[in-house]
Amino acid sequence: MAIGNPAQAAEMGRALASLLAGNGTTRGLWMTRDRGGVTFWILTDPIDLASQESLYERSASLYDRFPGVEFDVHVLNPEWFENGDALSTLPSDAEPITLSPS
Repeated sequence: MAIGNPAQAAEMGRALASLLAGNGTTRGLWMTRDRGGVTFWILTDPIDLASQESLYERSASLYDRFPGVEFDVHVLNPEWFENGDALSTLPSDAEPITLSPS
């Protein structure tokens, strides 16, 4: 199901920010929306593959909280980008989401 309204997308963003709280490696969180759903963009410090997979696992609980809503998560890990420029792939229409305190 496509996301119904901006308020629901914002609620999902807050939920994801809460799930990421306290992991110590997340530096930013953004969201883009289109008719198909929501995409979240998580900027991290340089992290290893296991830490990156942990972020995907945390975000998977959104499926239970928002059943039927289509979303995708991209981890922007500087380790995977030339010159560490992970932010270069962030879409220009990405909306920042305030991260929950640690």
